[in-house]
Amino acid sequence: MKQIFTLMTLVIGTLYYSQVGINTSNPQGTFNVDGAKDNATSGTPTITQQSNDFVITSAGSVGIGTTVPDTSSFLDITSTDKGILIPRVNLTSSTMDLDGVGLQPTGLFVFNAGSTLPAGFYFWNGTEWRIVNNSTSLPGTIASLQCSSAYTNPQAFTISTAYTGSLHIPYTGGNGGAYSTSSFIDAGSGLNFTLQADNLKVGSGEIVYDITGTPTFSSPTTKSIPISFLGKSCNVVIGNVVSSMNFTKGTTTIDTNTLTNSVITFGSLSLRYTGSNPTNNVGEIEFKTSQATEYSLKYYLYGNGGASDFGDVKVSNITANTWTQFTTGSNVSPDHNDLLTGIIVLQNLKEVYRITVNTNSNTSTTPNTAAQITFFIEKLN
Repeated sequence: MKQIFTLMTLVIGTLYYSQVGINTSNPQGTFNVDGAKDNATSGTPTITQQSNDFVITSAGSVGIGTTVPDTSSFLDITSTDKGILIPRVNLTSSTMDLDGVGLQPTGLFVFNAGSTLPAGFYFWNGTEWRIVNNSTSLPGTIASLQCSSAYTNPQAFTISTAYTGSLHIPYTGGNGGAYSTSSFIDAGSGLNFTLQADNLKVGSGEIVYDITGTPTFSSPTTKSIPISFLGKSCNVVIGNVVSSMNFTKGTTTIDTNTLTNSVITFGSLSLRYTGSNPTNNVGEIEFKTSQATEYSLKYYLYGNGGASDFGDVKVSNITANTWTQFTTGSNVSPDHNDLLTGIIVLQNLKEVYRITVNTNSNTSTTPNTAAQITFFIEKLN
């Protein structure tokens, strides 16, 4: 009886620690499927042979396309010419319960193929679906740098006194692509400049350099700083604290892409136009700020389509990055060649902006000009 028990123990132990191979007599883990049945009978399969394998190791790691999954991963999928197809769903709201059961786990990952929310990858953060950054994979490009409109914050520099601030340089013709950080030391000024990595706006925007160091000069003496960005070069003059115009300008054709392409940003303020039809007057001017603030707004609208010119005053508050309409009825019509001027004061940020918005309709004269909207933003302080 003792001998039988010992034999059973040995058999069970052998089964317990054995490896299982399907289509292979040389399993590479606790469980190994050789899809193409091309693994060698001994040794480690080649990379090509592993490409059709499925393996589970003794540690519980799973490898697909590899027989040696990385020890730091639970699932290691290896391929040089295939991707992973994430479940495609139709998200009808940002709080949608996918299966109707509730208690969706934080971190759930899907691809939204529906039309209610923008298409793209989403993850559940515990309270709502958040879209993964859907910026273009194209390298960033711009049409021009506007170094004459650049400004520093703070403006003044004092010799031998440590300076910490930022340099803001507007650009035009951005394609939405990403750009990386870079830095340089300007020996003439004694300052270090570090570009903040970001994504370009589509159209007009600004790049920002962090400035640190001990200047070798004092305002109002100026220094010329050479700037090179995405193949465009110019010189920025810093140190001049005499009042000057800081501005940016952007022009966009009015069509179905205007809502995105017309976005223009200067300092803490962004503007856009909601219209898409150059022959009607339903387009509104909207603005948003990079930080929450109280604001005061006064504007005038001029055009040849109305009985008289009119304006409005608005005092309210705005949350960060929330598009807000100027006021009800502030339609700007390209068909009327409307012109809007106004002042926006961002109270909490202590910033004052003057804006000018000009529209023009399609012209039949030579040369023909498509309907456009032009934003001009000045920072007055």
